[in-house]
Amino acid sequence: MLSATCFMLPAQKMRRDAAIFCLGAWIMGSVFMGVVATQNFYTIDRLLESVPNETFGQVVDSVGVARSREFMRYQSSELNRLFFLA
Repeated sequence: MLSATCFMLPAQKMRRDAAIFCLGAWIMGSVFMGVVATQNFYTIDRLLESVPNETFGQVVDSVGVARSREFMRYQSSELNRLFFLA
């Protein structure tokens, strides 16, 4: 049985292929941004658990873990906003 694509002109096939490519790129970009946004928030907890830097640890100790988490979550949300608007 013949499919509808057999009767398409080459220009129509190119337009369809370009539209499929653009939709795929858009979906992949959406998935990528979702992963980036969630990883930004998970990184905060990883940083607070492992304290990779002595100076960072001193600041967290002086300010408090809860206050540090609050500040870093705010910073992460602002970065996500920048990424999503760009």
